[in-house]
Amino acid sequence: MKTTSLLSSTFAVLVAGALAAGCSGSSSGGGSGTTTAAATDTGELTLAVTDAATDEIDVFEVDIVAFRFERSDGASVEVLPQTARVDFAQLVSVSEVIAAASLPVGNYTQAFMTLDFGGAMVRINGSSTPASLVDSKGAPLSGRQELQIQFPNGGFAVGARKGYFAEVDFDLDQSLMVDAGANQVEVDSVFFASINPAQPKAARVPGLASGFTSSATFSLDVRRRLGLVSRGSLTVSTGPATVFNLGGQVLTGQAGFDALQAKGDDTLIVTKGEVNPLSRTQTATEVVLLPQDLDEVGGLVVARSAGPGQDTTLTLRGVAVRRGAGSVTFNDTVTLQTSLAETKVAKRGVQGGTLTTDAINVGQRILAYGRFSGSTLDLTQSGAGFVRLIVTDLQGAAAAPPNGSLTVDVTRIGRRSATAFDLDVGGVAQGDLDGIVCSTGGLGLASITSGSPVVVRGFFAPVSSATPTGATFNAESVVDRTDAASLLRLRWVPAATAPIQSGSALAFDVSGALVKSIDRGLVAPTTLSQSPTLAGDGTQGFFAIRQGFTLTLFNSFANWEAELRKRIDAGAGLRHVRAVGRWTDASSTLTAKRAVAVLTP
Repeated sequence: MKTTSLLSSTFAVLVAGALAAGCSGSSSGGGSGTTTAAATDTGELTLAVTDAATDEIDVFEVDIVAFRFERSDGASVEVLPQTARVDFAQLVSVSEVIAAASLPVGNYTQAFMTLDFGGAMVRINGSSTPASLVDSKGAPLSGRQELQIQFPNGGFAVGARKGYFAEVDFDLDQSLMVDAGANQVEVDSVFFASINPAQPKAARVPGLASGFTSSATFSLDVRRRLGLVSRGSLTVSTGPATVFNLGGQVLTGQAGFDALQAKGDDTLIVTKGEVNPLSRTQTATEVVLLPQDLDEVGGLVVARSAGPGQDTTLTLRGVAVRRGAGSVTFNDTVTLQTSLAETKVAKRGVQGGTLTTDAINVGQRILAYGRFSGSTLDLTQSGAGFVRLIVTDLQGAAAAPPNGSLTVDVTRIGRRSATAFDLDVGGVAQGDLDGIVCSTGGLGLASITSGSPVVVRGFFAPVSSATPTGATFNAESVVDRTDAASLLRLRWVPAATAPIQSGSALAFDVSGALVKSIDRGLVAPTTLSQSPTLAGDGTQGFFAIRQGFTLTLFNSFANWEAELRKRIDAGAGLRHVRAVGRWTDASSTLTAKRAVAVLTP
């Protein structure tokens, strides 16, 4: 196994490694070969993983086989009791708890995370087959890689009876170079890790609920997917605003808690909410029942066979969990057979029993529970067919200034390209993705103008028997992404030997670039028509130059730019640039907070 040394920043830990094929090994996530530090008192640690947004990858599933923290005296503690298989591409708006453990008191200077790429599953957006993984030299990537995480400022101190929340962000956009034509992904992992982040994401925690109390709390034994090994426990508190989705029944507050308690101990659920690492508690905003005797699929409806008032077949792209067979598959195209009379449909804020399958339109994100028959999930049996409507994201650009509603030129629904969706239902168009009309009610839209990059969150309107003339999407929130981070992506094939234009600014000549795009607000990608300029804002960021197997890291944009110019002047060719920051249309300038340049050796 290869250990890659890494560099930390003063605000968060930057973890990066030029990956080569790792040596095989027999140890697993149980901490084989790890010395456990002896201590009278301990602190409490909650470990979660997440990802920054990317638009090129549908699935990036890999095994985390070990995660250990090391003290300054050399003693180390393994916190992962069992291999955790994680799809980082699904963890953009939430983090997922993979372990809850006790750490002996002391000063922890570093951690080690081991990834196993041998069974990794990666799919490029729009592809129906798994992509091949390669390292920076094009060699197949497999086996285990141990990544060393060095904490800033000498580490962090664990005190007795204190809590800590560790969040590890696998930045796919900075880590991967995608060749869609060859169905190949080059991996060079870049991680950002933080202890007790100032703005942690809401945590999604799966597990077994038990120990219900009169104060509306319960204990959650953390489990992942079909795992039999406990990953620690949390105390979950609920309140009047907590939403309980219980197998087709949606309840709030005490009524929902009582209904969950009635199902008894060891009920399989997923909770969502903020975790307090000090008390190892979670304040739940949502609790979802996972029927243990039914198969489960989750994803986006890409097609529907029949209009309203009829039994219909749905085509879903997403995740399939076959509980009986004990398997999980990703990015499947799954057929769902529904019954207007028997399939129960639930939605947050809607009284149970009032919705039918007519509420499930193309584009809607759902969770469905039934029984698989081959590749079809049967939802037609009484008491064994449930669908839950999930808040869905539309991403794109405002097609016109808002005027009582908002029209959006949709580029993506969820993380999937708009071209994947067939809005023709039984011969009736359910809308036009070039101009979806969103009802916005009293939402504030003053900052939005024509062309503004936006994310609209809500639900698709029910399926219609005639082409709609009004709103087809009911918005719960609208986010103006104009001032949010944008992604600049440049690629030259072959590598450019003179990619920087003359002058003091770092402007790139993209006339011969294979890829030259700006994804404004990470929701509205467009091809550049003129040369882009990269600039810094004078503050610290995360910048890297990869050349061969060497990855050089910088906190200063100015130092990164100087070194990049120096190496290109010395004869290196520029293959690739990716940068994240604020985009200014008028000057075609990206003020970068993160940037990676890849050079030829």
